[in-house]
Amino acid sequence: MPPKIKLSLYRGDDIAKRFRFTQGDAPYDTSQIARLDLQAYTETKTKRTQVLSLSSDDGIFIVDTGVIIVNFSHDMTDNATWSMAKYDLQATMKDGRIKTLVQGVISLTHDMTKRG
Repeated sequence: MPPKIKLSLYRGDDIAKRFRFTQGDAPYDTSQIARLDLQAYTETKTKRTQVLSLSSDDGIFIVDTGVIIVNFSHDMTDNATWSMAKYDLQATMKDGRIKTLVQGVISLTHDMTKRG
């Protein structure tokens, strides 16, 4: 079971979240990762809606062995109406295996200032 980590975002802000992964006492071997994907959904009893989607193509970066940065752009939450979403971060390995690295909840605090 992947670890659960709660993330807090502020609507309309740029924010980077750093994840540090280990295997025992050693950093997680991120050299075997071909792609990273983060998706977040809101859920009701009858509907599941995707509210965020990032990948290693547009906002997720491996910056060191075992260290991954997820950049949430202000554009992603600028006009968001949701306040809580479930997410997970998955790695696709070079050999095609899928590994969920982390899961949890994203809490979105709504801002007061409107630009423009």
